[in-house]
Parts: sequence; structure tokens; C-alpha cells
Amino acid sequence: MHGWLVDERLGLVRVYGWTHAPIGWPRLKQPGPAVPVVTAELARAIRTESAIAVAHWWGVSRDRVQRWRRELDVGQYTEGTKRLLRDNVVSAPEPLKAQRLAALQRPESHAKAGAARRGKPASPALRAALLKGAKKPKSAEWATKANAWMLQGKRRKKDPEAR
Repeated sequence: MHGWLVDERLGLVRVYGWTHAPIGWPRLKQPGPAVPVVTAELARAIRTESAIAVAHWWGVSRDRVQRWRRELDVGQYTEGTKRLLRDNVVSAPEPLKAQRLAALQRPESHAKAGAARRGKPASPALRAALLKGAKKPKSAEWATKANAWMLQGKRRKKDPEAR
């Protein structure tokens, strides 16, 4: 198949053959590896399925899927990603599931994760997301909780024994 198709990211593109992925797909005419044309159907999969599933079925790397997600303004957690995460925890036997969830909530887990991030600059995407969240209007409930939290911190500074 040679011709032209509409790519969701690039507009009208030249097609040159098919990919050799589990789902054969028209590929872009460009040097390097075969890159599928992001048609409306592939864009739907990118927006709704997990990156692992899209990478497998369309025969691309997960990095490529992440690039597509950024270009199409898709968040980190699609419905497919949430389903995959939920099924991996839910499908475990009940004692193991409780053990996993408890391990995630231990202070050591939080300390280890914090230590891994400490000293490293936040990514531009994370910084933009944090700034966006900080600029959003806050509810009255949030203001009440924040006020109580800040007052609690001031009391701790005055009275170190309150800890």
C-alpha cells in the first residue's frame, strides 16, 4: 500500500508499506525503523490503552508510545493503565494483596522513594503540572484544612516536645 493518510500528529503523510507487528499497520515513509501512522484508531488506543499493550500490538517501544502520548496530550494514567494496575493488585491472593498494600504504606517505603528522588531536579512536565495545580482555585474545605495544618506546624516550632 503506497499512498497518503492523515496522521493525528503530523497531518497528511506519505505511507510506505506495512509494519511487521502483531497488528499490521501502515507505516510512514521515513528513514529508520518502521513507525506506524497514527490514524484515528491508533490515537484511540494511545488515549485509552496501557503503554505496554500499545507497544506490543503495534510493534513499537514504550518510549515511542510515551512520545505519542505527550504529542497527543494524553495523561500518564489511561483507562487501560488503571485497569492493568488494578488487575495486578486485585488478582493476587487476599493475604498477598494486603501485604503489598501495607508495604506501600510503610514509612520506609516513602523514605526510600524520597531518597531516590532527592537532589534530582523535577522534570519540566512535573514542574508544569505542579504549577498548574498550585494556580487552580481552592475550595473552602481545602482552605480550612490548610489553615489547621499550618497552625499545627507553628505550634510544633514553639513547643518541640509536642512532637
